[in-house]
Amino acid sequence: MAYEKIVVALAGERDERSVVHEAVRLAGAVNAHLTVLHVNDPAAGKTTMMMEAEPLVTESDIQKMFVDLGYLDQASKMKVDVRIGASLPKEIASATEGSDLLDIGHRRKNRFLAALADAADKHLADMVSCPVLIVPRSENHDG
Repeated sequence: MAYEKIVVALAGERDERSVVHEAVRLAGAVNAHLTVLHVNDPAAGKTTMMMEAEPLVTESDIQKMFVDLGYLDQASKMKVDVRIGASLPKEIASATEGSDLLDIGHRRKNRFLAALADAADKHLADMVSCPVLIVPRSENHDG
């Protein structure tokens, strides 16, 4: 199976350079079209009395991330899909319909957190209709 359409789902955080690098490297190696997906929580960018607002990630934020990582050419060619949705797995599944591969990052967790969070990873894998490439997110947060 040839990879023609690759979707990379990003959280919009600094430790995703390994995920971006792998997506660009793979898309370039197989001459695939790259779509970068980010799903904002409905409350992103809105302050509440209970907690600090989660940042609202925009298309320009995603493009800037690619440029800052040295992928200027890819930043101008890729499609950026920024959505708002309460269900991350549902939004990712919808965005990957008709795609050949989903590239996502995974932050290593301690055993306690892994037991809680692995169900979400499995749920996502069950919902998408294409293969999933899981890339360890960068350990060093120095951008």
